[in-house]
Amino acid sequence: ILLAPITVVGAVGNVLSIKTFFRLGISDGVNLSLLSLAASYLFYLITALITAISLMFLGVEELSGYKVRFALDPETFLMISTNTGSGFYATSMLVTTFITVVRCLAVARPLKYRNLISRKTTAIILLFFTVLSVISAVLMLIFVDILPQFGSKTNTTRPTPWLSPQQALIKDVIFGIRDMILPLTSQIIVGICVVIMARYLHKASNFRKTISSNIDTLTKISMVADPHTRNVTNNPASAKVAGKEIQVVQQMLLIAVVYSLCNMPKVVFNMTQIILPEFYTGGRYSALFSTFNFLRELIQSVNASVTIFIYWKYNSKFRNHFVLQH
Repeated sequence: ILLAPITVVGAVGNVLSIKTFFRLGISDGVNLSLLSLAASYLFYLITALITAISLMFLGVEELSGYKVRFALDPETFLMISTNTGSGFYATSMLVTTFITVVRCLAVARPLKYRNLISRKTTAIILLFFTVLSVISAVLMLIFVDILPQFGSKTNTTRPTPWLSPQQALIKDVIFGIRDMILPLTSQIIVGICVVIMARYLHKASNFRKTISSNIDTLTKISMVADPHTRNVTNNPASAKVAGKEIQVVQQMLLIAVVYSLCNMPKVVFNMTQIILPEFYTGGRYSALFSTFNFLRELIQSVNASVTIFIYWKYNSKFRNHFVLQH
């Protein structure tokens, strides 16, 4: 019940973000990357909504003691939505990691990396990420058969997902790369970038305080020496530029921090599947699996839904061009 409204609100937020970024224009790699991130989150949230509805139908069957049975097994839709959603979420992981690394390099070595990646290069990389993730989702669905099977719990025969040993092997390979290696690798890379960007913000904050203090001191001295300097401003254009640069880093840092926190349950969940062989639907720890799986889906949906608030807080161009303001 909680998952459904979050996915709906998040989907609406990402639609607004996409429209706003189109208004801003995609003349630079940053806006193009954020647009791609919003799109991948939108498609993921749509699949998460289907997952939420499937879980509701599954819950109705279980709570009724399977006296209420649907013609199609809710687990069929659950399997399709979670596998498809994992593909879209993989895109968001790759995009988030990419823009975090790019921003981190620009912060760590501004003269060398600030203009390293052009809009065209960014577009090619984002397209590659999308195609790769979509292929993984399609392969997962291709190698799953939906066949009429008898269910001991429902005491009826209905279409249910089925995997042959060969199909299961292919599924395990895709799962291992997309849902095990990718989240863990992304978590490590983004974590390192977060530390670097946080240190930059700390140094930038201290530097601005020092400069501001020095300017105030010099202004007071000059005012004593020459009263006519009372109307002189101490807010040069360079300070505004520096402030905007810091806001850009703050925006990316917060996106990365939220992503890291919300990605951790996915990493733990997937590692648990390796440690506990019976940690799956229908296994010994089926109830625990369902609970953890729901929480993972819920936290991922929260991650996919909050970016619009981060853009609004730290992106003045986003606020000025926000689609609902015009």
